[in-house]
Amino acid sequence: MNQSSILILIFIGYLLTFILSHYRVAFKKLGAKRFWKFKTFSDLIVVFAFVLGFIFLVQIKGEKQFDSPQEMVSFGVDNSSVQLVLKGCKTILDENKFQLDYHYLLVKNIYYHGSNNQLNDYISMLQSMVKDSSFISKDIGYLMLSYLDFYSTYEYNFNYLNEISDQSMKYYSYLYGLKENDDQKAIYHFNKEIENNGFLEGSVNKLYALFYKKSDNIKIAELVENGSLSCFLSRSKKKEFFFKNGSIFNYLKQIFGRTIDQFTFLSGLTAFFISLLWMNFLRRFDIYETEKWNNLFIVFFSGSIASFLVYPISDFFEYVLLFSYSNEDVLNDFIYCTIVIGAVEEFTKLLPFVIALRIFKFINEPYDYILYASASALGFAFMENILYFNEYQFRVIFIRTVFAVVGHIFWTSIIAYGFIKINFKRKKSYSSVLIITGSFAVASLGHGAYDFLLFYNLVSLNSIFFFMSLIAFMFMINNSLNISNFYNYKISLRREKMAFQLIIGLIGVYMLQYFIIGFNYGGKYATAMAFDNMLYGLMIVTFLAILFSSITINRGEWKAISVFSFIPYFTFNGLKTFFYTKNPRGLTLRFFTTKTNPFLSAHLPVVGVVIKELTISNQKGWYLVEFTKPITVRNYLSLQAIIRPVKENTSLRKNKIKVDFLMIPDGSLLNKSEVVKQDFFAIDRVYTICLN
Repeated sequence: MNQSSILILIFIGYLLTFILSHYRVAFKKLGAKRFWKFKTFSDLIVVFAFVLGFIFLVQIKGEKQFDSPQEMVSFGVDNSSVQLVLKGCKTILDENKFQLDYHYLLVKNIYYHGSNNQLNDYISMLQSMVKDSSFISKDIGYLMLSYLDFYSTYEYNFNYLNEISDQSMKYYSYLYGLKENDDQKAIYHFNKEIENNGFLEGSVNKLYALFYKKSDNIKIAELVENGSLSCFLSRSKKKEFFFKNGSIFNYLKQIFGRTIDQFTFLSGLTAFFISLLWMNFLRRFDIYETEKWNNLFIVFFSGSIASFLVYPISDFFEYVLLFSYSNEDVLNDFIYCTIVIGAVEEFTKLLPFVIALRIFKFINEPYDYILYASASALGFAFMENILYFNEYQFRVIFIRTVFAVVGHIFWTSIIAYGFIKINFKRKKSYSSVLIITGSFAVASLGHGAYDFLLFYNLVSLNSIFFFMSLIAFMFMINNSLNISNFYNYKISLRREKMAFQLIIGLIGVYMLQYFIIGFNYGGKYATAMAFDNMLYGLMIVTFLAILFSSITINRGEWKAISVFSFIPYFTFNGLKTFFYTKNPRGLTLRFFTTKTNPFLSAHLPVVGVVIKELTISNQKGWYLVEFTKPITVRNYLSLQAIIRPVKENTSLRKNKIKVDFLMIPDGSLLNKSEVVKQDFFAIDRVYTICLN
């Protein structure tokens, strides 16, 4: 069995396992419908068809074919594929050992990324070249041997360099400049490399760094304004120069130029699809007064445009305040991540949201705040993803979908949550300014901590932190729905359907990445990458789907978010509840009795909706039900009743559940501080069938 077959089986097994554990009710209904007519399984067939189709197309494509080893090297450089670079360079040099540029590329990659056999074979080639009678062969051999020594000892072997006869050859002066401790001597050698029309890109960038170190703005200006040399400078370096010199037009040109350089139709389409996936999912929580798509897209595109503000603000910190990331000073780097990354990015995402609050009157219920803040965050993530997808050749599509994009949504929603507290849940002792400032600080700190842990490669800690953030986000969504001013007990979340659709969407993203990589690199490489990320990816997808589908609406309930809020989700009982316990609020039940009970059979069956959970006589598990039509039993006319499963911890989602049935003689009894069972009129025990 090949890897592709295993890949298919894993996907099939994963989806079936999810349905078995999370859609147990579905299997109860199979008796009423044929397997292939049941909608959930119809959806699965479609998913499997797409998975099979994607894998089939990628495998047909096979490995990427190149017309020449030069094309292989070029493709490898553009797509950061070191092994393709090594393979292509080796092929070229076996045919013609005098190709200096390919020697340089090979040395640049082989020490750290090549195998020991590859490195030893290449060293043997160089040693044979220095024994050759050809001066060109000797010079190339000695130059590359010295370069290899640099990687092993960070010092050039002058015994090799002094053996070189042609000191005007490409890379010679550049390598001499790298070894010089004296800045002036290094500048001399880099300039000489440029005069010899040698390695221009490396020499120009090294000169820029030396001039920057000496604060020689005149020399920097000469480099930047030199048309033949400035093209070798990165946009970030030119951006820095124009910022410091107040050249606004040229500065903006570099900012927008970077995005234009990285933008392709495929990167833009993929980034938009991911944003649309999450926006559609979050919009499904807006069940009482669903927001229009055009309003959400206005905020979305505003967030995209606002993302460009990150550059001038962060550049001010780095170029004016001289506050930069060091990768050595832990405290400095944490503060940098919190302020320059976290606070700056959250500020730019906040602007479109605040403007929308001031302009749009339809942002009028608690969850709207989270939804529109998320739309702005998704606009920001959209622009960011375009840059990352091209930079990393689409290998980060899935990981950014479930981490970076969700993170952006959550952190901005923290600030929106502050606005919810101000407008719907504020305590008089707290001012609006204090709440918003605190929310912004928490969002910036969370965002910064995530990036800090990522930069320092603390993957395990980052994963735990991310999972806890998601749980907090679930609480925020749940609370905002609980206190909605448009609450309607007849409307309920379709949690299972939402979870299933989210899984399908995220698997679609996963397969899209597989498809793109497969067509760029070949089926073998794509399948290998798919396996590398599969287990962790499926775990994340499951966690997201089940977490968000566990949201249950209880009118007026406001759960405080604290450290203790997360504990239940990391215990066995908590996880069991997390996976299997469902609040029945919103369930539609059919009440009936047997023919042997003529007293109740005259009034039943009747259909009712579960409104909320009650505690009666200090006993939990009672539920208030409102009927579609009033019923009269023993002179009691009522539109409501109280029920409780006879067997404790029995789910109302099951069929033919026996429940205790209490009539309500007076509705005001439910408003008492302590509700007791004796206040109600016990009729009898009846049966229920779940109609949802």
